[in-house]
Amino acid sequence: MSLYRSLRMEKEINMNIIHIISDTFRRDNLAIYGGKGYTPSLNAFADKCVVFDKAYVCSYPTVPIRGDLVTGQVGICRRGWEPLKRDVPVIATDLTKAGVVSMMIADTPHHINNGFFYNRGFTGWKWIRGQEGDCLETHPYDYESQDALRYREYTRTHPNKLPLGLGNHIRNTDFRQTEADTFVAQTVQTACDWLERNYQHENFYLMVDTFDPHEPWDAPEWYLKRFDASDYDGPEPIYPPYGP
Repeated sequence: MSLYRSLRMEKEINMNIIHIISDTFRRDNLAIYGGKGYTPSLNAFADKCVVFDKAYVCSYPTVPIRGDLVTGQVGICRRGWEPLKRDVPVIATDLTKAGVVSMMIADTPHHINNGFFYNRGFTGWKWIRGQEGDCLETHPYDYESQDALRYREYTRTHPNKLPLGLGNHIRNTDFRQTEADTFVAQTVQTACDWLERNYQHENFYLMVDTFDPHEPWDAPEWYLKRFDASDYDGPEPIYPPYGP
């Protein structure tokens, strides 16, 4: 939030900012905070950075926290899971006034679709479609396929039904051939491509927003095998219940 306030105060911006959102890491599982998670790239990045050890988000759920990030205002007490109101100032508009090119590249659907409009004010934006029940594809799918059976057996609802949106998820992902086809890989590659084409801008702000590693958990098989405990023979969780 202090960054947002400083941007509003400065008449000229002389920096490039890449803002990466990943929904969501568990602090207690990250090696940089003493956890046992295998994150070599994140560790290497942290070695070159300032790491905050007492930072807390203001508005926890998916949409409210993104409202905080695009407005610079703590909104959980006044703004819920809802569209962004047109009269609320956003950081992208102030950046434009300061001569900064702003770009949002996101696969998280919730704050963009259904008129939520959290991409308001950006010079450009690109939505990588298909994440978590996004209404993208319409073709029939095999209800008895291996993926569908896994979703039906190990999800929040009754085993004979699919949770709302998971039918869409199966349709949206049945084209995958390699890891490059996953949503997070598409999003990151799109951001890299954007940087190659736009690095000559004097000042830019790039927001890269990916919904992974959020449910549904559909990591490539080789990831599952790499981290599967040798003494575990239970189901592979995909969209488990949050509680009893």
